[in-house]
Amino acid sequence: MATDELRKEYAPGREYRVEPRGKHTATVIFLHGLGDTGAGWSYEFENSVSVLFPHVRFIFPTAPTLSVSLNFGMRMPAWYDIKTLDKSGPMDEDRILLGRELVESYISKEAESGIPSSRVVVAGFSQGGAIALVAGLMHSQTLAGIAGLSTYFAMGEKVAAQLTDENKKTPVIMFHGKADPVVQFHFGKSSSEAIERAGVPMTFKAYEGLPHSSCPEEMQDLVKWLNERIPPTSNH
Repeated sequence: MATDELRKEYAPGREYRVEPRGKHTATVIFLHGLGDTGAGWSYEFENSVSVLFPHVRFIFPTAPTLSVSLNFGMRMPAWYDIKTLDKSGPMDEDRILLGRELVESYISKEAESGIPSSRVVVAGFSQGGAIALVAGLMHSQTLAGIAGLSTYFAMGEKVAAQLTDENKKTPVIMFHGKADPVVQFHFGKSSSEAIERAGVPMTFKAYEGLPHSSCPEEMQDLVKWLNERIPPTSNH
């Protein structure tokens, strides 16, 4: 459990949004990767994705600034500390769960504005994708979906052991480059298999030659999936 000191330190940075052009009936919460901010992904979505979803609010939080062990203690936007890229190494579970709480707060705020969990997608890239998987699969109600790009299932065994019937109805999609040198492809693939074994509907997309980044084909696949998960409503 996170201490008061950890909670105080866990202060998210600037939030970016792309507001719907029409009637707001769905929301996507997207978390960036290590060392990034919400700005980059908000620009990407504003210019190539949001125009296709006039009914969707896109929210891009920026992570707290933390000291990251893997990067020699340098301070940078990070959802949690990373000590090693070895999947069997220690996980910063306290901060991962604080990231989950932040996502929960966004889902609650959307519910207050009339957007139910069934119309909310939680997504993210790399470290942000790891938070999205934990937060989405631990949410008390079924979400429209969870999308993880170039990521892995952090705290996988612990999260899988807590899944409810509601959690198991939330469809998950993962995207991963076969040439990823940071979060290696086999780590992403084995993560998707662990989620599927836990009884969650899973789709896994692989991309030849893609390193630890995104590509047009991947974004097209994400758009297609979002169209399936949060289509315009009949009263849109």
